[in-house]
Amino acid sequence: MKGWAKSTLVLLIILLLSTIFFALIYRPSDPEAVPDAPLVSFDLRLSLYGIEPAIVQVNQGSLVALNITSVDEDHHFGLMTFGISRWVPANETIEVRFHANLAGNFDYGCLIRAPGHVDEVGTLQVMPRA
Repeated sequence: MKGWAKSTLVLLIILLLSTIFFALIYRPSDPEAVPDAPLVSFDLRLSLYGIEPAIVQVNQGSLVALNITSVDEDHHFGLMTFGISRWVPANETIEVRFHANLAGNFDYGCLIRAPGHVDEVGTLQVMPRA
């Protein structure tokens, strides 16, 4: 086996094993898992000028619905802690739902790393159960 083929094979095996590892330890929140959780809904607006609102606050245990609108061009919304990664086409609105099962502060925003998109970041504040 040639050197480049061996390196490629090793890289593919590492990629496969890391994917399996993260799939086993990472469990995104399932909005259907807690049907009696209180529903809270927010409208988010993505643009090249930023994201509004910049801070969203919910209580731990809530079912969260985000209505995400792109007001200018395509964006890729991400809230990775809760397993959310969705394209938002220009001038359209999508809805994502998740169970806010973890307390803390979590970044959300556009995952595109190109000029104009880097300032599109907000924070989800999940307040711990009392």
